[in-house]
Amino acid sequence: MENTEAVSRLSMAYKDFRRLSELIQNVSGIKVPDPKKTMIESRLQRRLKRLGMQSMQEYLDYLFSPNGMEDELINMIDEVTTNKTDFFREPAHFDYMVKHALPERLKAHSEEIHKELTIWSAGCSSGEEPYTLAMVLNEFALQHRFHFLILATDISKSMLEKAALAIYDAERIAPVTAELQRKYFLKGKDRAQQRFRV
Repeated sequence: MENTEAVSRLSMAYKDFRRLSELIQNVSGIKVPDPKKTMIESRLQRRLKRLGMQSMQEYLDYLFSPNGMEDELINMIDEVTTNKTDFFREPAHFDYMVKHALPERLKAHSEEIHKELTIWSAGCSSGEEPYTLAMVLNEFALQHRFHFLILATDISKSMLEKAALAIYDAERIAPVTAELQRKYFLKGKDRAQQRFRV
């Protein structure tokens, strides 16, 4: 009986879930359908523990309060978003950029060669995508008169903080060729940790 009560305290009614789902969509544009209810409850339980709250209802009351909207909303969004990224994820996209998109742009806009190309990495997560773009574009720029700027954004504050640090474990940078690793990464001094900084 005690376990059933604990589970019910840590779950939310469907009307509360739909209200939360609507908030998430309004704030982030992310749709959270009914089948994701259990996943959302599970992720929010971490916030309950951090805040010392005993029930999901207590958390939702706080979240929807004026103080919660100001102080907790960004933390809730951080918990419910999925942050999946890798260096050179979808490598065909980068090949296409270097072999087709960039050369065609330079040919078509040769009079604007000194203009800066701005690329937006909209969901940059922990930074692997914009740093991959930076390597690819810089390699291209070494062979062509070419200037670029990358704007990297994400809805998750904690992911942006990781991206700004630009420190990755060895297995995270494994998709990067050895040549590019030598050029664009610094190895950490602690050999046991095997960490690298872009």
